[in-house]
Amino acid sequence: MINVNLSIISAAVIMGLSAGAHAEPVSPSEESSDAEVSLPSVERIVVSGYRTANLAEIDSKRESDGILDGISQDQSGMLPDMDITQIAQRIPGVSAMTGFGTNAGRANNRSDAISIRGLDPNYNLTTFDGVPVASADENNRGVTSSIFPTSIISQVQAVKTLSADMDPHGMSGQINIVTGSAFDRDGMFASTRVSLGEQSHSGGLIDDQGPDQRFDLTLSNTFGANNQFGVSLAGSYHNLSSTTKGYSNGKSANSLIVVEDVLAARQNGMFAHETTWEKYSAMAKFEYQPNEDTYAYVTLGHFVVDDHETRWENLIWGGDLDMSTVTANSGTWNEAAVEHGYVYQPKVDTTDLLSAHLHHWLDNEQAIRVDLSHSRSHTDLLRDMTRFEFESVWNDQVKIDYTINDDGFEYRFHDEDYVNDLNNYSNAYIRNRSEDISNNLTYAAFNYDNNVDGISGPWGFNLGVNLTHQDLSFDRKYTEGRLFDDCGADDFTECGFSSMNGFVHDFTLPFHGGVPMYFIDDTAARVRWAEQGYNIFRDRTRESIQDDYELTEELYAAFGQAFYRGEALTVRAGLRYDYSRVSVDLFQYDANVEEFNPITRDYNHGYLLPSVVASYDLNLDTVVRLGYSRTLGRPNFGHYATNETVQIWNPGDEYLNITQSNTDLKPRVSDNFDASLEYYFDEGASMLSAAYFYKDVSNMIYTRETLVENYEHEGHLVTARITSPQNATDAYIQGLELSVRVDMANYLPSPFDGLIFNANTTFIDSELTMSNVDGEEYTADAWANQPDFLANVSLSYDKGRFGANLALNHVGSYTQHLDQDKPDNNLYRDASSSLDGQLRYSVTDSIKVLLEGQNLTNEKITNYRDLADFGRVIGDVRDQGRTVWLGVTWIPQF
Repeated sequence: MINVNLSIISAAVIMGLSAGAHAEPVSPSEESSDAEVSLPSVERIVVSGYRTANLAEIDSKRESDGILDGISQDQSGMLPDMDITQIAQRIPGVSAMTGFGTNAGRANNRSDAISIRGLDPNYNLTTFDGVPVASADENNRGVTSSIFPTSIISQVQAVKTLSADMDPHGMSGQINIVTGSAFDRDGMFASTRVSLGEQSHSGGLIDDQGPDQRFDLTLSNTFGANNQFGVSLAGSYHNLSSTTKGYSNGKSANSLIVVEDVLAARQNGMFAHETTWEKYSAMAKFEYQPNEDTYAYVTLGHFVVDDHETRWENLIWGGDLDMSTVTANSGTWNEAAVEHGYVYQPKVDTTDLLSAHLHHWLDNEQAIRVDLSHSRSHTDLLRDMTRFEFESVWNDQVKIDYTINDDGFEYRFHDEDYVNDLNNYSNAYIRNRSEDISNNLTYAAFNYDNNVDGISGPWGFNLGVNLTHQDLSFDRKYTEGRLFDDCGADDFTECGFSSMNGFVHDFTLPFHGGVPMYFIDDTAARVRWAEQGYNIFRDRTRESIQDDYELTEELYAAFGQAFYRGEALTVRAGLRYDYSRVSVDLFQYDANVEEFNPITRDYNHGYLLPSVVASYDLNLDTVVRLGYSRTLGRPNFGHYATNETVQIWNPGDEYLNITQSNTDLKPRVSDNFDASLEYYFDEGASMLSAAYFYKDVSNMIYTRETLVENYEHEGHLVTARITSPQNATDAYIQGLELSVRVDMANYLPSPFDGLIFNANTTFIDSELTMSNVDGEEYTADAWANQPDFLANVSLSYDKGRFGANLALNHVGSYTQHLDQDKPDNNLYRDASSSLDGQLRYSVTDSIKVLLEGQNLTNEKITNYRDLADFGRVIGDVRDQGRTVWLGVTWIPQF
């Protein structure tokens, strides 16, 4: 563990982002050759060619005032990255993670969330040209960055320490997506990319999913008497298909039990997913720059992600353990519950964006900047669910032998014929559940700058105000019926429940011995349900209402910053006051009268947030940066709206899930200390850097989970899982980032001088102290979703008409689920690596052919538990598959 003295004040917040993350007009007193002085201090690459891009990126990092890393569109195009999330994971200290927000409970063979410095994606904020974008997700504030078209992106930035002019919701930092400008190029420009791909597991189940498709188009032009107008248009269509197979062993707490100091395997399952992921996006950016004093633009965007997923599952539970058979790794269950399930869960995310920006110089020292934006995000999520199980749930005619080995569990049925007889299963339910989530976000910002670039002397200042208003609504509808046999009775409910016979596909997969995994034919089941009038077997009105809410959040902020710019020393100090007001309208169930009553909850929080930053040039090649800032981590919308709810439970379910609210929940507050040292050599073509960070966090938010056995519910004694959001007692995180980039042109002869080596690693240590249900403190040696190690390594070659890239991204192991009462129930994600590559050849100056591969080593996703007395036990394993692409890019010469 790294010990740290909190009196060390460290690293810098980026300088130029306050001036907007886009091309800005230069000061009227500046020569055009000095335009870079007024640009944001970022690692910006706006030139083509990998070597030239590398030089530009190193130079911009050298000239920046603070700690910020980024990757340009030019460089990202040299790898098979399909979206912003995949591009961002190449940035030092940034990783891509799965299964957040509305994507929880899905196959998650695509990374959908960005983590900065290993922190949970909920701890950062994604902005688009510096402004926030609405997210229709109650469990994740950040917009899903994969919705944006990569073709119009100039750069993806990872801002690792925030300044007073930025939204403080970013304990780990912010991801800022910067769009390109028509003024970046002279006159007409066009670029198109067309690719076809094949995922190794695609079409391996019920549907023949066909090839993956990718199409990107970008157009831009300047016009007018003095080329004062610019327009950029971008569109993209991506269609990706995949099949995911996996098994589950010890993932849940009840899947393993300890009997007389011996571990027994109680639950085993197999899962299969078919996914088709489509993205449609279109953007237009209209720019106006009549002179060097004024620059303005308006951006319009429409983004749609249509994620259709079908999941089949086969679950086996053992009961009544025969103690006479139990050994250290085997035993026999005298009875079993076997379930066959189906879930169809399409999810459509639609986001619309309108934003406007103005930057105007009043004179040689003074400038104003105005940003206005409105965005609307809407998510439609459907879950059609069907399940069949043994008619008596627990069946003593079925005995199971189990064996525990390094790969998980193996089961053997004593009577396989009985288990394979579909007539022995009956329909447990057929459900339709939909969620409609909408969020409207309006944002306004005004900034006044006075000599912030140090043009008229070393001192300057900046003042500004921000307003953010969000209206979010969540509406759930739930119906449940059961399928009955067609026995010819006038009242079909007089017939027994339908058996599974006639409701399965012919396709099966090997499962255990001679018992395959069956695939429910949900279409046939829905036809039967329709014929029976969509009968309502169980009233789910309560479940349809108890989670509904409408939420309004208003954020008000005012800030001021002072600047000092000497020949070697730059200092920036700021203070921000941030006030949030949240109002939630929801329904509270009154069990005494069995009805819902409307209630309103209000949350109000105000914080003073200081920041200071300094950078010093030790010499022409070495820069040191130090800084301090205080930032926030606001609760997710779902935390504010958590209700007292009891979820659906059926006989045979593992848990009865109960949620409880916390009206005293507070935002996280983080004191951030950063320091960095950078060394540039080979005349600016190569660099080494090291950055240290430490975050002291109060009011860390976690979900407290308590298991209560023999909880009475609807006449049954069940195990209740009670969860509620809580503020932790104390937490910290610290880490070390190391980065190296070497241009081999200075060391190797031709043709090897076309090589460029790039590598970065992040070592992370964290600790979290929580209270359990009895008020006792429990200290976890890592935060949830917090990897302990991140790494990126890439080797690039660019010479003549040929180019190649090979990139390895590694994410260390991390805790997915923390149980402060029973640490043995903690669930961990195993370390994983992804190897991607690209070969490219320029047929002409305009046409380039690409051969690309993703996850070339076919890395799997593995979850496990680490039991105090028994060590590591595999929880579940999922195959991801590899994808190979063949494509062409065309950039016509005008």
